[in-house]
Amino acid sequence: MCIFTCIRKVHIVFFIRVYYGGHMSNLRKYRESLNISQTTLAKAVGCTQGAIGHWESGRRFPDLKTCRALVACLNKLGAKVSLDDVFPPEHKAA
Repeated sequence: MCIFTCIRKVHIVFFIRVYYGGHMSNLRKYRESLNISQTTLAKAVGCTQGAIGHWESGRRFPDLKTCRALVACLNKLGAKVSLDDVFPPEHKAA
């Protein structure tokens, strides 16, 4: 992997942590409101149950593409949510 790819990935993770406030608690809230397991959501998104658990706890952070896939899957499973609902910005514009 070249240095520019590494730098780009670091910037994306930093953006997600700063913009979204470093927490993924709403992911758990919406998943539980649909009464689905981490495993069910993981299969729908194409990741592991462990990844869902890490994202919900805030130990790890999904990239933007995965955030969009999570929102799309939640909507497909019956939620009516946006990216900002699931991953709220830390600071809302006035």
